[in-house]
Amino acid sequence: MVLAQASTRDADSDPSARVAIRGPQPPTPPQVAARDAAGLVTLRATRLAEPIVVDGQLDDPSYQEIPSVGGFVQQEPSEG
Repeated sequence: MVLAQASTRDADSDPSARVAIRGPQPPTPPQVAARDAAGLVTLRATRLAEPIVVDGQLDDPSYQEIPSVGGFVQQEPSEG
């Protein structure tokens, strides 16, 4: 289990700011996703320089600058 921190400032002032991660090590920037052999994924949040505009157009700079993440398979609800 990996202990990650929300931010350096928070973890330095409050040790309980660390979060347990059940999955691979957090990805190294600029990567935003890390996957392990068991199929677990750890995502890295990215701080935006400016807010995105939710207008149905994917033309904001963030969509060009930050790598997308895909390859997800829905497992719940169970197809049973």
